[in-house]
Amino acid sequence: MNRRLAQALTAVFLSLAGAGAQASIAVISFVTPGTSGIWEGTLGFRFIAQRDLSVTSLGLYDEGQNGLAVEHAVGIFNNAGVLIANATVPAVSAPGGLFVYQTITPINLISGQTYTIAAEMKGSDPYKGSDKYNYAPSGFLADGAINFIGSVESPLTTLAALGSAFTPFLTTGQKGYFGPNFRYESATAVPEPGVLMLAGLGLAGFAVCRRSWRTRGVPG
Repeated sequence: MNRRLAQALTAVFLSLAGAGAQASIAVISFVTPGTSGIWEGTLGFRFIAQRDLSVTSLGLYDEGQNGLAVEHAVGIFNNAGVLIANATVPAVSAPGGLFVYQTITPINLISGQTYTIAAEMKGSDPYKGSDKYNYAPSGFLADGAINFIGSVESPLTTLAALGSAFTPFLTTGQKGYFGPNFRYESATAVPEPGVLMLAGLGLAGFAVCRRSWRTRGVPG
């Protein structure tokens, strides 16, 4: 009897301790792709973090949903134009979905701060083909974790070239060039104090009951 109760309480504790955690969420999505095009330079979008976020992966639009033709660098710049996160999104064969992602060491974005995500787009490659951006998709949705300001474009071809002189053209509106995307988790995705308190009280109660059973000689 004690063993079964202990297993049940352990399961409850683990469930409660995991409360507040969440899977990585893509910050933008759309239902149907719009117009596709080729760009030699950098494309992306500017946004304001609506709460503290932990960016876990950077991605790039995959027109055919069958893998990228070539690898692409994707990065996030702060409002001063400093590159604070970057990754090389690989050419993979069959990722599934509208974006291919590369996991990064998590980087925190601060609530209320403005950021820009940009990707190195490459013109037609005679050997490998090209990866296209998407413009004006239908059913566009920006996750509530950000305030989408607008899309950006620059003729500069590398993230390193942008650097602190990052001065992209800004196209306002919510249907821009994609381009890059990122996935995030809440930077505060930890158990709530009240949840931990309840879990602790449950374990404490189990300990008291167990001592009581032992005193009365109840079999373990």
